[in-house]
Amino acid sequence: MNKNLLRVSARLTRNIFHVNNKARQTEINNKISIDVYKIINKISKNKNINISGYYPINDELDCTGILNNLKKYNDTFSFSLPVVKKNTRLLDFYVYDLDASQLINGKYTKIPPIKCKVKPSIMLVPFLGFTDARYRLGYGGGYYDYTLEQYGSNSISIGIGYDVQKIDNMPIDDHDIPLNYIVTESFIYHNQ
Repeated sequence: MNKNLLRVSARLTRNIFHVNNKARQTEINNKISIDVYKIINKISKNKNINISGYYPINDELDCTGILNNLKKYNDTFSFSLPVVKKNTRLLDFYVYDLDASQLINGKYTKIPPIKCKVKPSIMLVPFLGFTDARYRLGYGGGYYDYTLEQYGSNSISIGIGYDVQKIDNMPIDDHDIPLNYIVTESFIYHNQ
């Protein structure tokens, strides 16, 4: 199956799950938050790290709740949100103080004011689907793939989403980069 057909199927699957599980969103966010926090503690002894999230579009897992939970777990964490770098397929990251009322409309979603650019140590990454090998199916623009390639080992990528988004078979392109981790409501995927 080609990626465009997979995207249609994955969007529908995620939408159905999201609609049918609205009452569980806080529970799901809390579970994923705990697992993400465990990963961060395992891989980083530095408590003063910047974690990039994203402002959800459509029926993506609401990362803002996860960022708020992470701040409760460790108040030394700082946060950022991605902004599409003009005329490129790259993302820049700008400080986000967890106040959604300060966000402005961006190209695809809400973004923080373009004031203080940062390089996140941890990137929380959305997806339409994912594989056991931690490859993600995105929207097709390549923004995260190109950004992850640019950051290399300077940032740890953690995809966050739902179990139902797992795809058994997906074509992998040359520019596709596996995430370091994928966390769902019931499992952590990592190549140890």
